This record gives sequence, structure tokens and C-alpha cells, in this order.
Amino acid sequence: SNPFLSGKASESLTDAIIQASPGIDRQFKDEPLVAARLHQTIARALDNRTDYSDARQEYDRALALFKQTDGELSQDAIIVQLQRATLEARSYEKDSLTLAKSLLAQQEAAVAKLPRPRLDIAVWLSSARGMIALIDNDAKSAAQNFQAAITTAEALPMVDEGARLALKQRLGFSYIRLGDGAKAEQLFGELMIAFTRLSGPESPNVLRVRLNLAQAYMIQNKHADAVKEANEVYPEFISRLGPDHELTMPLLTTRAQSEGSLGMWNDDRR
Repeated sequence: SNPFLSGKASESLTDAIIQASPGIDRQFKDEPLVAARLHQTIARALDNRTDYSDARQEYDRALALFKQTDGELSQDAIIVQLQRATLEARSYEKDSLTLAKSLLAQQEAAVAKLPRPRLDIAVWLSSARGMIALIDNDAKSAAQNFQAAITTAEALPMVDEGARLALKQRLGFSYIRLGDGAKAEQLFGELMIAFTRLSGPESPNVLRVRLNLAQAYMIQNKHADAVKEANEVYPEFISRLGPDHELTMPLLTTRAQSEGSLGMWNDDRR
């Protein structure tokens, strides 16, 4: 089950589409391009919520339908595979980084065969390169690629606001990896406002950014701020994600490290 499907999130349009996924192909059997875009939308929503298994199925269905409609060099299919490569890189599953690199290489080869690549392909190429670099511990390359993706995306109406903000979140995390907590703090503060406006204060995006903000405080030795932020958001993480979720554990680690630095030993042993 997907913990992000509880509460207010279940009332959203995206969640309604997710629930309708099994009927999409039947309903749009004469419009495979429409069905493909719906499966891609669902895949991205599930991907963002770290529901990787279901997201993979939706990416695969979108890929098949795009190729059915536009052929092997479908530019939409290339983008789906680049988004899938990003998922594989950040899933931290066995051999997933190797798979991500393979998917990226395949799409780079496909793009080279296109006479006129669409501009948005450059966004997803840079995004995939950035995520692979980030997971491969090359934070400098990650930041450069995410910044390139953001710069290109901001000039393209076809790249939606949610995707642009997600790229900025990943750029901010690259700053953390580079040790630039001040720059990360500023960006995550801006993203909290933007994501709250876009999807509400309890959305998975806001929860992730608040975790990142606590991390940015911690690496600047702003430990009291880190503990305060972690304590404020922790109940929401537990109720929405559970104590063992991949996002909850870093929040607890960040809080414990900052509490230890402040000498809050009793709190640190919670």
C-alpha cells in the first residue's frame, strides 16, 4: 500500500487517476497516445511518492504505448525511459544504479539518431545525468546537470511547474552534498513556499523539502533549528509514512545528530 494515498491526498485528481489506471487502456483503446500520457502521469506521481514498483509498471505501459504510436524512436518514449533511469538511480535497490546508467546510455544513443530532438528532451537528459551523478557521489556534476535542466525547463511551458520544482529540490540536495548549507537552506525555504502553494502543506513534496531543510540546518551547525524543524514535521512523517520509511529514517538521523551536538542526550536516545 502507498502511505501517501491516505488523508487529503486521496482526494486529489492525481489519486483519482491512479485508482482508474486499470481501466485506462480499455477506455482509450482507440486513443493510445492519450492512454500513454495518462500512464506517464501516474508513473511520475507514484515515482515521486517512492512507490517504485507500481511506478515501473506505469512507465513500462506508457513506453509501450508511445512506441506503438510513434515507433521505436518516439521522443516521448525516450523521455519516459530517462524518467525511469532517474527512478532507478534514486531507488537505491540492488543493481539499480547500473541499470540507470544503462538506460541513460541507451537514450543518449537514441537521441543522437533524432534529426530534430525536442527541447524538453534536454531537460530529462540533464535530470537523469544529475541523479545518476548524485547517487554515484559526484555532487559537483549532479549540481551542474540539475542546474542545466532547470535553466532549460524554465523556458519551456511543456515542462510543468511540479517538474521544475522537483529539479530544484534535487539541486538543493546537491548543495547539501557539496557542503553548501547556506545555499541549500535558501533554496529549500523557497521550495517550501512553492510546493505548499502548488500541492498543500501535507504533500509529499513539502515533507521531503522540510527534511532537506533540517539537513541544511544541521550541516551549518544550526542544530537548534534542525531539531525544531525535525520535531515539527516528525508526527506527519510517522502518520503518513511510518517509522521505517526511507524518508523517515534520514529525518530521525538528522534530529539525533543535532540533538547530540547540542548535548540533548536524553532526547537523542528516544
